[in-house]
This record gives sequence, structure tokens and C-alpha cells, in this order.
Amino acid sequence: MLSPEIRDAVQRDLWMVAEGEHNDKPIAIRFRPELRKAKDISGYPALLLINWDYEADSQGMPTDAALEAVDNFEDLLLAALEHDCHSVLAAVITNDGQRQWAVYTSNVDEAGERINSMPQQRERYPIELLTDDDPEWVYLRENLLGECGDEEAE
Repeated sequence: MLSPEIRDAVQRDLWMVAEGEHNDKPIAIRFRPELRKAKDISGYPALLLINWDYEADSQGMPTDAALEAVDNFEDLLLAALEHDCHSVLAAVITNDGQRQWAVYTSNVDEAGERINSMPQQRERYPIELLTDDDPEWVYLRENLLGECGDEEAE
């Protein structure tokens, strides 16, 4: 059974942004702060990382065209994965020519099928999918957000 706590966080759709530097380039991590403290995460034991190498400006951030492309992809991704809380987008990392979406899911194969079924643009999306077992959400809570505060949500 999927978590009502996660469903409520997805419906509220509150996000925070942490900014800094990584590898001498700006980094932005957008995340759902409610997920950091969610207790009932047992229905989402798998981590799916979706990476997109985009056209970057001199600081490693997306050009206007690249930003439009990754934003459109994210809208389709959310519609495909979150409409029934099958999966939850926990964080989005943008740094040095790459955007990464960190998704926790109940079933990696089903998530992959949903992504493959998303409407494509002129060409297939230039994405790479990586998976890992992460039932405690260590990637999100410790690796990504260990130093981030919870002061405000946007």
C-alpha cells in the first residue's frame, strides 16, 4: 500500500531550493521538504535517477532552449509517474551541464514503462536511467540534503 503521507506531500506540491557550488559551478537542488521527514516510505523502496545532459551556458546552467526542454520533460514526467502516486519526484539537481531527477518508486519496471510511454518530442529524450535499492531514502536525506535547511517552501 502506498503512503498517504507521500500522497499528501505530492498533492501539496511544496518545494524548496538550495543553491551553492559543486565542482566550481553553481548548483541548484529543488526538493520537497516534507519528504525529508516522512515516516511511511516503505511503499517506495527503489531510487530511480533520470539524468539529462543539456546545452549549458558558461556557468553550467541550461541555456533558455535547454531549460524549456527539461521543464517540458519534467511536466510530462510528473504526469506519468505521480497521478496515482506510483512514484514521487523527490528532488531535481541542476549542475554543470546536467539535470537529474531523483524519483522514489514502488516499482522500477513500471516507472520505466511509464517513462517510455510518455509523448516524445521530435527526437527521443536524451536521458539516462539509473536505479538502486534505497528503502531508507539515504540518497535524498543524507547525500543530497544533509546540509540543507527547512526554513521556507516556495
